[in-house]
Amino acid sequence: MEKASNIRLINYRTLVIGASGGIGASVAKMCGLAGATLELAARDSYRLEKLAKNLQYQGIESSITECDISKPRSVRNLKENIDARGKIDILVNCAGEAEIKPLSLTDFDSWNRMFAINAGGSFLSTQAFMPDMLQKGWGRIVLLGSRAGLSGAPFLSAYAASKQAIVGFARSVARETEGKGVTINAVCPGPVDTPMMQKLISRIAQRTATPEDSMREVYMAGFKRLLFPEEVAEVIVDLCLPESETSGQVIEIDPESRSQGSL
Repeated sequence: MEKASNIRLINYRTLVIGASGGIGASVAKMCGLAGATLELAARDSYRLEKLAKNLQYQGIESSITECDISKPRSVRNLKENIDARGKIDILVNCAGEAEIKPLSLTDFDSWNRMFAINAGGSFLSTQAFMPDMLQKGWGRIVLLGSRAGLSGAPFLSAYAASKQAIVGFARSVARETEGKGVTINAVCPGPVDTPMMQKLISRIAQRTATPEDSMREVYMAGFKRLLFPEEVAEVIVDLCLPESETSGQVIEIDPESRSQGSL
């Protein structure tokens, strides 16, 4: 957290979507410590309010908006609500969901749901907030992908495919907007120690009648430990800095590289 406290984002209005827990909550805290004007959004209003109160105890003020990132109307309402306070400078979309099913049981509704939440959410939020950034000639967008989208993961075919779509989307938009002052990147972490990850491992172990420790080894993908949400958040915040000009990149994060202090 020392690094984040030295980062200055004062006067940069920053929207973190999927801020109610895990990586999103860590990003919100780090941006707040860096002085950003925080706008927080998530589907779970109770957890969002709880986060806002916890941040307030630490001297970090924020505005919150309930939003289902997979629904166009909800995203439009989010933008209208935020625009009443000011235009966004930085967008970080950490919202996501994983549905655990073998391919044989993955119906088209499940497939579409994963794409609507993961890929669709990135599309809708970027499309909503990027035009204002382009108009003023400055902006930062970071979308949360996953190593599962790059290397695949058993029982998560729809999730992995939707996360891979984020990679192609970020790279394509970066080429469209090259040289216009707005950067967009995808961050793809390995396994992260979040409630979502722990629940995922537990459910797959139950459904496959596999010991949970054995299933954890499968999803650890050879790594010795899980990433901490703060480690992923630190990389995301770095990409949001005024001096960062990285765009159109896929930043892979794994525990070993973070232990070495580099990507």
